[in-house]
Amino acid sequence: MNEPVEGWIGIKDLNKRITTVEKGFIPTPFQAMQLGSGIPLKLEKLERGLFGAKVLSREIVNSDGARAWKDGFDPIWQKNGVWKEINNKPVLLQPNHFGYRMGQFVDFNRDYYVPFNNRFAKTVRKVHPNAMIFVEKGFGPDGPNWEAEDAKDIVYAPHWYDPVVLIMKTFNKWISYDRGRNRLLFGSKRIAKSFKEQLSRPMVHAREKMGDVPVLIGEVGIAYDLDKKAAYASGDFSAQEKAFNRTFEALEANLHHFTLWNYTADNTNTRGDQWNDEDLSIFSRDKQSDPADINSGGRALAAVIRPYPVATVGQPLEIKFDYNTKVFTYRFRHHPDIREPTIIFIPTYQYPGKYQVEVSDGKYDINIKDQVLVYWHETNQSEHQIRIRPM
Repeated sequence: MNEPVEGWIGIKDLNKRITTVEKGFIPTPFQAMQLGSGIPLKLEKLERGLFGAKVLSREIVNSDGARAWKDGFDPIWQKNGVWKEINNKPVLLQPNHFGYRMGQFVDFNRDYYVPFNNRFAKTVRKVHPNAMIFVEKGFGPDGPNWEAEDAKDIVYAPHWYDPVVLIMKTFNKWISYDRGRNRLLFGSKRIAKSFKEQLSRPMVHAREKMGDVPVLIGEVGIAYDLDKKAAYASGDFSAQEKAFNRTFEALEANLHHFTLWNYTADNTNTRGDQWNDEDLSIFSRDKQSDPADINSGGRALAAVIRPYPVATVGQPLEIKFDYNTKVFTYRFRHHPDIREPTIIFIPTYQYPGKYQVEVSDGKYDINIKDQVLVYWHETNQSEHQIRIRPM
């Protein structure tokens, strides 16, 4: 399930505005109920800035009185006694309708999301007994607590994005934002340190609240249409490269499993990913000049295509890639009972032809065709290091 969110579940006051992104018209839940019932309202139109939201204008919304409900049917929230019109004026009768149930405060994760996942896991495993269940939370709050009686063999799969790049659609080396702590970040070193810490939080949550289950960052990437799509005209994707590299370095510092969002085969400069004005694809048809070249059409590939360990005979300890110098460093601790080699992806995009290899011990084989380095460690030392440099 992609980015499950609470909606109104757990809200204690329907008169308070809730939002993830302060942009456009954002009615309170009670205002939304009125609008859906065909009542025009004057609302603030917001724009998100680095230092908070600002009001662009105040406009009448739903001036035509369009209704979300079928003619002849009352709005469901009126039928449930949440609000009603008194003397032609909407009156909220139950501001905490979604916040309490049978006298208890509602917790979306514990009361709804976890039971749903347990039912989902049970149903799937009737067909696929060994299925791993990915428990996802979107780009926002931590996921649920997971107790011993809940479904086994799960993976915590939250999403993470650089919020300034994603929402403001610009890259600034010196300014960013920590959504979890709701604070601005100033300075490139402080941002790098914060990003590393932000991406460590899912692992802390999984360890402390979910029984130390595996973690996969289920979505991570950047918006490519930065600075009003300036790169599409100039061909200069250096800002996108820097933005992606900053995110990648934080992922690598945490030794994260992750999946990039996204690859869209029909991405265009005009319509982006063809959905909701999003434009996060590492590929675009409008940038493709040679369909025979697998890299043609790629965007900011200097930061995207990186070496990484495909299979490690033991425990990874450190992954570093400098996309400017092309120096890649990998350290790991081997498992004493396994004799298979460690395999590292070495992309020809970064290392065309030959490259230099430095190892702490053991031997290696370079396979240019398959873009891999195969490494056999010695057993007389526990930690091993591999360093790749361009020729």
